[in-house]
Formats: sequence, C-alpha cells, structure tokens
Amino acid sequence: MDFSFNNIAAEVQQLSPRAAVVRDSLKKLQGRMNDSTFELADLLAEALENNYPTQLGFADLNAWLEDAELDIRQRQAEQLVQIKYRSEALGIPRETLRHLATGKLKAIFSLDVDRHFGGDKAKYEAAVRGLVAEAPNTKLDALESKVRQQKGIEEEGTVLRSYRMNEEGYENEVKPAIERVKGLAGMGMSDGDAIVEICSDFNAGPDSI
Repeated sequence: MDFSFNNIAAEVQQLSPRAAVVRDSLKKLQGRMNDSTFELADLLAEALENNYPTQLGFADLNAWLEDAELDIRQRQAEQLVQIKYRSEALGIPRETLRHLATGKLKAIFSLDVDRHFGGDKAKYEAAVRGLVAEAPNTKLDALESKVRQQKGIEEEGTVLRSYRMNEEGYENEVKPAIERVKGLAGMGMSDGDAIVEICSDFNAGPDSI
C-alpha cells in the first residue's frame, strides 16, 4: 500500500484518523515556532507515544515528518518533546516559559538530572529554575555558556575554525542554510551552533557514511 500523505489522504483517515489530525495540526503550527513551542511539543509527543509513524507504515519519526512535508527534523522534534517532559516533571508552568525563545528552552532543558547532576534532583531543579529566571535578560550565547558550565564543559572546549569558499557558494548555499536554521531555532543562535545543527542533521540522515 502507498502510504504517501499526499496521495491517499482518505485511506490515512480510515487507517488512523488521529494520526492524520496530528499531522495537519503540525503543518499549521510549524511556521510559528516561538509562539507554538508547546503546542508543537504536545502533538509530537502524542505521535511518539502512540506510534503514529509506525501505524502509517513509516520506519521512524523522521521518515513520517519528511513524507508529511513538515519543516521539522527528528532531532528538533525530540528536543521539543524533551522541553515538554522535563518542564512538566519540574512543575514549571508553561506561562513562565512561553515568552522565552525556543533556542533558550532547548539549551536549558538539555540538562539531564542523571547525566549532569548524578541523580541529585534538588540540585538539578535549582539549576534549571535558576536558568529559567535568568533567561529573559540573558543573551542566548551567554545562557548556553551557563548551561555548559552546569554540564561541566569548560569554555576552552570550544574550537575556532575558518574555511575558504567561493563567494557564490557562500551567498547561495551556506548563508541561506545558516539563516534558515537560526530562524527555526529562535532568536540568538550563533552561526557556529547553526552549522553544528546542519551537520548533525546531515550525519543522522539515511545517506550518511
């Protein structure tokens, strides 16, 4: 059976009505990432919890997102779901977080209680709540630096690299790609972090070596 969303909309509705509703809702929200972070996260979490991609015959979430023509990659989807689960676990109200750019939320909730705090829940909660309180008046690069410190990553762990390329390639390919990723992530993402996102998505793709 051909499971293309575009070719068999009626069959999809019969097979899994809610999966199709979630797909359509994600399409409507994806252009408003900063305004709809938690609505997107709710829908993506539902898709993962109920195995909607598998219900519709896809190998994984990424294949489902691509076939549905959603401008969301699997890593980005997992980060949004992570924000939802971890903020809910700490009881942090959504209204406290809604005014923060998605990039800041991704940075803060990349902290893991077991991996970065040795299971010390009190210390973890204090760190996250502290970062949330500081975030409105802190630039993204400074906030990310604070998160790295909480993770025990020293600033000297960063690297400086320069590359030479032709002007046409930079203007037509590299620059638009960086700006697109920065636009999806929210205000304040650095060019370096955008390049890491692009490379991460490339390396996670089916054609990666």
